[in-house]
Amino acid sequence: MPDDREVSVRRLAREFELRYYRWARADAEEELTRGFPRVGRINNMGAARFLEVVRGMAPDQQRRLMVALVKRFHRHVLSEIGESFSVEEERMVSGYLRTTFKLPAPVPRIDRRALTKQVKAALIPIAGKVLPSTATTWWHETAVQGWILRTSLDVGGRLEHLSYFHSIITPDNFSLAPNISFLSWLGITGTTSWTIDEEAHRENTVQMLAELCRTLVSALPSLLEGLPAGAS
Repeated sequence: MPDDREVSVRRLAREFELRYYRWARADAEEELTRGFPRVGRINNMGAARFLEVVRGMAPDQQRRLMVALVKRFHRHVLSEIGESFSVEEERMVSGYLRTTFKLPAPVPRIDRRALTKQVKAALIPIAGKVLPSTATTWWHETAVQGWILRTSLDVGGRLEHLSYFHSIITPDNFSLAPNISFLSWLGITGTTSWTIDEEAHRENTVQMLAELCRTLVSALPSLLEGLPAGAS
């Protein structure tokens, strides 16, 4: 049976998810309006499939799909703000997920040690200090409104060179929000990762990662405002 502390954090997590959903909807609208510039800088199968699908759609269809994709990872809070995941939206998402795409080519060899060094240098000013790690996985931590933002990185994948996600936890290690990343808040895929085609593209990939991390870090003070991280 959950103790009082766990129940308290769960209530806060519900409120956070409502705020996060509204923020993700607004960010998705901006990405749509600008013609998907950030999605276009993510070299992976999920992003490529999304772009292939939406570029064959009329603008109103693009927007309906974007809204449906964002909603799909937040279904259980929609009723609290008078929204729902409609039958039409379910159909659109199912059709999108059935879209076929090319199987990935073998991941090119790159200098993963150099990639690790670049990523750490780029993220320390944004995501905080580096905590104990392995050769290919590590995380950064920084405090935001009393909460801990943990940013986890992996450069050792077989099918990609780099992946990341954020988690928000209490100082006593209760989870407020797991698995936050750019493609997941847009509803495109559950994770955000990159394949780097050649060494010359490594710097651009690291810059894109830093930009996406900065986007969330900048939003968190307002998303977490009034949500106490400490035990009461």
